[in-house]
Amino acid sequence: MKDIADLLGRILIAFLFTYEALDALVFFDKTKATMSAYHITWHQDLLLGAIIFSLIVGAFFWS
Repeated sequence: MKDIADLLGRILIAFLFTYEALDALVFFDKTKATMSAYHITWHQDLLLGAIIFSLIVGAFFWS
C-alpha cells in the first residue's frame, strides 16, 4: 500500500509542476500581466527560467 501511495504522490507532484509550467509557457504574456497586477515587477524576465526549472522538476518526478 505504501508503494502505491508513493507512486500516486509522485505522479500528482509531477503533473502539478508540468501543468503549471506548460500553462505559464502557453499564456506567457498573460502570466506577466498577472504578475504586474500583483505588483511583482522585479525581474519578470526570470519567469522563463522559472518555467524551465519547473519542467526539469516535473521531469525528475516523472522518472
